[in-house]
Amino acid sequence: MPFYSSPINESVCDIKTISTTALESGTDIPQSTLEHGDSTYSKDTIYGERRLPAELLGEAFKFAVALNGRSSPMTVSSAPFVFTRVSRFWRYVAFSYASLWEHLIIGPPSTFHVYEVISMYLAHCSSTRPLSITAYPPLPNWHNNDIDYQILSYVSSLQSNAINVLGNLGINLPTLDTLDIVISDASYTGLSGFLRCCPMLMTLIIEVTSVDTFVTGSTLDPLNFTHLSSFELKLVSKFDPGDLICLVHAPNLLHLKISITDTQGGGDKLWFGLIYLFIISSRVETVVWKNVKFPDSLEPMLLTTTLHKLKSLKNMFIIAGSMGYLLDILSRKHSKAEWLCPALSYINFSNVAVTETELIGFLYARRSNSDSVATITTLLLRWCSGISESTLMGLDVCKEIKQCEVFEVFEVLEGETLFRPNAYINF
Repeated sequence: MPFYSSPINESVCDIKTISTTALESGTDIPQSTLEHGDSTYSKDTIYGERRLPAELLGEAFKFAVALNGRSSPMTVSSAPFVFTRVSRFWRYVAFSYASLWEHLIIGPPSTFHVYEVISMYLAHCSSTRPLSITAYPPLPNWHNNDIDYQILSYVSSLQSNAINVLGNLGINLPTLDTLDIVISDASYTGLSGFLRCCPMLMTLIIEVTSVDTFVTGSTLDPLNFTHLSSFELKLVSKFDPGDLICLVHAPNLLHLKISITDTQGGGDKLWFGLIYLFIISSRVETVVWKNVKFPDSLEPMLLTTTLHKLKSLKNMFIIAGSMGYLLDILSRKHSKAEWLCPALSYINFSNVAVTETELIGFLYARRSNSDSVATITTLLLRWCSGISESTLMGLDVCKEIKQCEVFEVFEVLEGETLFRPNAYINF
């Protein structure tokens, strides 16, 4: 094959020409590439037949996007935007790589129409890796009341500074139904301002990454989310979630998940916050506790008060953590001869230590008082230490349960206990 017809060599020559032009004119390479591509390759040339292989070009695109970093606001000359304007082939390759469209950074230089750009990102990002948006103030005046905000209903991750900025701009997002927020440095005012613009939220996930995450200020009025049915909090143990929980007023909440992201399992501040949450959201039917340590004092008043309002709770998941005296307080009546969580019928425990006698006592207590409390119909115990499958399955109370499955922890060398990896419960 002659040298001039080699796809790779010809493309290398093209790139060298573009680089030389950029250096001579004093412009940056992306902008020069844009101009060179628009002017030189807009006509029918042999370039359409001789180019870098798509795979190699795609790898170059990914490298260019990585060089941008996560702190530089994007412009029309930034990767991956510029790749879509050189030629049809470049645009095809750029749109074929979902990894190029996973993170959008906007700021003062971002003079493009941000909603149209977000729409483009959403059209080409991976369905399994949600789009993340970061915003740095001050933003250009691209706000338009006539824009179709429905495109933002598919944004599942907004970094904290984006929340602060967009919240202060007062952008209304009436069609946003799902929001997954990872917070590293935000304020209650910014978060409140943003959530106030999302009245139709149905699913809300908030992750707090450090104790000093929020800058507290004046007391804020709670936000009423009448459509919110699923709420998940991912917290560090020393963080006080009280103010955060008080922001979300969700009287129709059905599903709640509490995850502790460290090994300390939370603390008293968590339970004080949950008391308020369950007073407002007393219709909760499913609760998932992950890496949570339940109170283990002989009179766990915090836990008793927390669960007192959950009259509709039917399903309970516990993943790792510590159960404390949970089973004990669920096995007896309390003030005014009331049962806690009287509708509870589905139990799913994974990777958590269980006291076998307490579990058996709980099952018998719930069966013998079926007139005032629901009978357990499903019992799933997966890799929980402290229990014996043969003992439990031999009990008449377990034989009466419609679905009863027990998977014991098994031992490995040197007496180390091997647990199954934590399962992610998606509700």
